[in-house]
Amino acid sequence: MSSFLMSTRLRLPNGCTIQGNRFILSEEIEKNIININGDDLVITNIIEKGGNSYILLLSKISEDIVDSVPSLVMKICKFYYYENTRLKRFNYEIAVLTDCKKKNIQNIIEIFDSGEVIIKKRPSSKSPLREFSYKYYLMEYAEQDLTNLIENKRLELIDKIELCITITKAFIKLHSLKYFHRDIKSDNILFCNGNLKIGDLGLAAHQDEEKSIDIENEKIGPYGWLSPEVMNKVLTEKKKLEFSFDCKIDFKSDIFQLGKMFWYVFQSNLPIGNLHESDFEIKDNELFVLINNMLKYSKQNRPELLDIERVLLSIHAKHSIPK
Repeated sequence: MSSFLMSTRLRLPNGCTIQGNRFILSEEIEKNIININGDDLVITNIIEKGGNSYILLLSKISEDIVDSVPSLVMKICKFYYYENTRLKRFNYEIAVLTDCKKKNIQNIIEIFDSGEVIIKKRPSSKSPLREFSYKYYLMEYAEQDLTNLIENKRLELIDKIELCITITKAFIKLHSLKYFHRDIKSDNILFCNGNLKIGDLGLAAHQDEEKSIDIENEKIGPYGWLSPEVMNKVLTEKKKLEFSFDCKIDFKSDIFQLGKMFWYVFQSNLPIGNLHESDFEIKDNELFVLINNMLKYSKQNRPELLDIERVLLSIHAKHSIPK
């Protein structure tokens, strides 16, 4: 889909309904067809992305033959009350993706369209079907994420290093626009036609934003990948305690999560607790020191992204030398 339209109003076909909180598709293909920008697309699958959104996979159909590979993805926010924090974040995600697209940031998942979609919903088993308006956006289809890649393909060490370099370059671009992601995990690193893309910017924030969407003591980000600042926010923010702690989630919080990501890339698990070099399966002191520094408790002791890129390039050059 090459066009870029904003604030489009769509209506899902009658075969697609929400029953309680479950999204239901009709067993008849023709009842799952939606026309978008003149193209007939079949909703072939529904993926519940966490507790905040539905992911609809859309495939082209020609002469009753449905393409096996989806051509678009529709992400729908489950919440339709405008004062809802999660809806505000969904709208902000659209704004961030749009800004990245306008500024031609290639390693961010591409948005094509956004607006409101009308869906028939039965709030409870005894309720009649009623029409509700939900926010949505259309984005490119990703054939897999980093989790799928690591679990299903045995990568050589040099490939893992190159993967970390590509991820670092992508976040350098995102940070250059003064956005920090705050939700970095392997599920949110996507591959579209083989190209690495950062996805799911629903928790992103901007350095210069005066008013935050965040709620006091809110957990920002995924369990297992949380930075110390997030846990400080959850446990101590604006509480009258003996000590005060850094509760600001920013660029250096992304560095911490990227440290976890790199560890995951190299050995398929996540680092927890006090790390020793013997815990790291890759016998490369320079690489261990880099990741360990990214995982420092204090932000001030974590490296900058450009320094991370420089060290990774040095490690890559070392392992590229024929033995």
